[in-house]
Amino acid sequence: MRATLSTAGYRHRDHPIERQLNGQLSSAVGDTLLTGAPSARRPGQHGGMDVTVTNPSSDVALVTVQGAIDVDTAAGLRAALEHLLDVGTHRIVVDLGGVDFCDSIGLGTLAYTHTTCTAGGGYLRLTAPTPFMQRLLTTVGLTPPIPVFPTVEAALPS
Repeated sequence: MRATLSTAGYRHRDHPIERQLNGQLSSAVGDTLLTGAPSARRPGQHGGMDVTVTNPSSDVALVTVQGAIDVDTAAGLRAALEHLLDVGTHRIVVDLGGVDFCDSIGLGTLAYTHTTCTAGGGYLRLTAPTPFMQRLLTTVGLTPPIPVFPTVEAALPS
């Protein structure tokens, strides 16, 4: 199973750029938010984010994140993670190798998911963090409570 969610930020129809473009930018870019609203940003361009969920084994989900996890995009990541929890997947590996920015909303999403996974007898494992993400996770104290692995393969059960 593979599902992809592209979320690149919140746009409000009263924003000056939205009024000026009248939705033309979204059709040129082609991304959509989880809610189906058009998005103006792609991953790596001022905060866009892609989330891809795969199942490398029957009881483990691999969530690959590309771009920025911030106030504009964290809801998409949280929705993907909460969906996994809702369907009973409590063994989740999150690949952070493509994350170039993360704010407190993103960190809170990871902390919440870790707590929920462990309460359900599972785990949240993070993999391949960029130097920025590794420093951030260590500074705020999310590691070692949330284990971090150098590669996706190392985090997956053998």
